[in-house]
Amino acid sequence: IGTPAPDAPNGQPSEHHSLGIKLPSFIHPKVEVKRVSVKEVTVHWSAGEMPADITGLQVAAVHHGDKQWDLSANGGTLNASGWPAFQIDEAAGSYQSPAITVSQAKLMVPTGGSIAVNGSIKLEGNRPYKLHGDLAGLSLSDFPPTKWHLQGLASGSLDFTGDLAEPNSGQIVGAVHLDKAKLDWSLLFGKVRSLVKQIGLNDWQLDSVDVQINRQGQHFEFSNLSVKYQDLLRVEGNGTIDGDQIKANLNIGLSPSLLGWLPGVQQKVFIEQRDGLAWAQMQVSGPLNDPKEDLS
Repeated sequence: IGTPAPDAPNGQPSEHHSLGIKLPSFIHPKVEVKRVSVKEVTVHWSAGEMPADITGLQVAAVHHGDKQWDLSANGGTLNASGWPAFQIDEAAGSYQSPAITVSQAKLMVPTGGSIAVNGSIKLEGNRPYKLHGDLAGLSLSDFPPTKWHLQGLASGSLDFTGDLAEPNSGQIVGAVHLDKAKLDWSLLFGKVRSLVKQIGLNDWQLDSVDVQINRQGQHFEFSNLSVKYQDLLRVEGNGTIDGDQIKANLNIGLSPSLLGWLPGVQQKVFIEQRDGLAWAQMQVSGPLNDPKEDLS
């Protein structure tokens, strides 16, 4: 608009047919985009050896001001190393240069549960991010390590911070609570597997599991671990996981009625009496899928 095609030289007809419109000099054309909709978006980023991507996302953006857009999205799948695949149920936020703010986003797990996320990501420098996630009924069946056969529903809150440009800068800090938890106790009680089998420990659905977690890069710490089952079992302690190696200091409390299955164990191993239980200290170390304990 505003400039018709020039005439050909020597008065010859132009080979280009123009639909241009000559506007008066006092009119200044301007094009504004108020809304953009994208049917499918794919985003990929790499954090060292932990790549991640979002596929099949539908996005809409509405212009709200100078370098500012209101954003909404739904559908799509988030894949990140160490996590199950999340379905993006809905998301809303805004972009104001140079940052994206996520006011709300709901991530669903096909096996059950969700994470509600909010926070911000800057798109300059090292691209720092700060996100908060609230877990609700999140099924653990798809989380590693799978050999532990860990089951349960997780709730709690986690804070995610770091720089997208620095692979080992990511940190996750928070508190997690598990309901209806089960696991393969024979990995912890390797030397008294007969006790696990006799009392049916692997079939127990624990009353509660609570723990504080702190993950920095490939280093994972857990503290204030508290596992409870009726008046028969308690587990307390803390530990670290580096790569696939675990090192933990635990206190195991069992009801004297259970220890009756193994004569002499209470007198030699579970010697501390506290809160109606017999307690023993235990150190666990080695590969996550085959740890060793010093309970004897």
